[in-house]
Amino acid sequence: MNTAPSPGRERFILVAVAEPAAHPEAVHVAAAAGRPLLDLLVDVEDEAERAAELARHLPRAAAVILDAAAAADLDSVTARPGVFAVAADPGPAPEVEVGGALVPGFVVPAQSPELLAALGAALRGATSAPVDAAGTDSTRARPGRAPHDGTSERDGRRRGVGNRRGPGGGDAPRAPRAAAEPGRGRVLGVAGACGGAGASTLAAACAVVAAADGTAALVDAVANSGGLDLLTGDEDTTGLRWGDVDFTRGEIPAGDLVEALPETREGVWLLTAGRSVLAAAAGPGPGEVVAALGVLRREAATVVVDLPPWGPMTDEVSDACDLVVVLTPAEVRPTAAAARLCARLESRRTGACVLVRHRGWSSLTLDDVAGLTRARVLGELPTHRGLARRAELGGLGGPPRGLARVAGLVLDELRGAR
Repeated sequence: MNTAPSPGRERFILVAVAEPAAHPEAVHVAAAAGRPLLDLLVDVEDEAERAAELARHLPRAAAVILDAAAAADLDSVTARPGVFAVAADPGPAPEVEVGGALVPGFVVPAQSPELLAALGAALRGATSAPVDAAGTDSTRARPGRAPHDGTSERDGRRRGVGNRRGPGGGDAPRAPRAAAEPGRGRVLGVAGACGGAGASTLAAACAVVAAADGTAALVDAVANSGGLDLLTGDEDTTGLRWGDVDFTRGEIPAGDLVEALPETREGVWLLTAGRSVLAAAAGPGPGEVVAALGVLRREAATVVVDLPPWGPMTDEVSDACDLVVVLTPAEVRPTAAAARLCARLESRRTGACVLVRHRGWSSLTLDDVAGLTRARVLGELPTHRGLARRAELGGLGGPPRGLARVAGLVLDELRGAR
């Protein structure tokens, strides 16, 4: 995930965080900012050498994320903007001085959205947003505050046709970690508790329903999925796929990216796998997916990412999601897997809810699933006869009424309206 800056290029983010619990979150936030990343913990193993490298790179970095241990190694440096200190939950927020000046401190992952907002402001050279003593941007939305109104940085919403572009039970879930802001859309993760649950179809339906009210993007994060463009019927639509651009190197303007992506007939920007041997070999890692989500959410009001049921991809990418919906068949083994996934999401402070699907014979009720997963069960995903055939022959298109209704429930949960 680390990307060392090329010689002469100064717009990189320097991460010097040795605290094991805070380090991965700091790297995730830095990657989401869309700049080259220099992670000293990875690049330099010797502590003394790492301190020297920190002092050497500090003046050239566009922004710096460090912890108290790293700051203690800086003996004589000049105070500068764009330096942020982090400490792991439960805190307290770190009080760190660099060059005799107190730098903004954040507790991660609880304040990761605020850190990302402050980091983005520093990278843009913004100075108008007030920052309080805890280091948080007081003009930014917090979890539980008023939701995003669906607008984006660009006027209107683009529609595309083909290649043409134009203008029930359980404990209540933890609130999503980030409320959406103007210019920062929400990210919804969709994961099946097992293969064949229908998570990809649900993810595509959520993106289509979201696109009816605002800008929306659909991201494929499932290795060897074959490509979500096959599900949406856009395999012949021109545009960038995974492997065509490296999201971990340099800044990618969000507007330029969405102009280059395939767009479905329903107006959804699509980032999915290519089907060449080279593209398959260079499939995205978790860090690249996280970085891509950081770019896309600057342009799309809603970004939906199709996640695998388990593994590093789900662990790391779910950290960048405001909500993850887990789709499980109402069967014993898938529900047990869903319970483990929900517990893991809870431990990582990611909001989660559950949808249930009955396929053939099922032994569990919605209340059974709620009790086993200890998560909010939104309802049941209906099975539509003929939907698989329709998607196979011409693409999913507009989802059937029952599927669209459930997708609407998920998006309401994402927006915090329920």
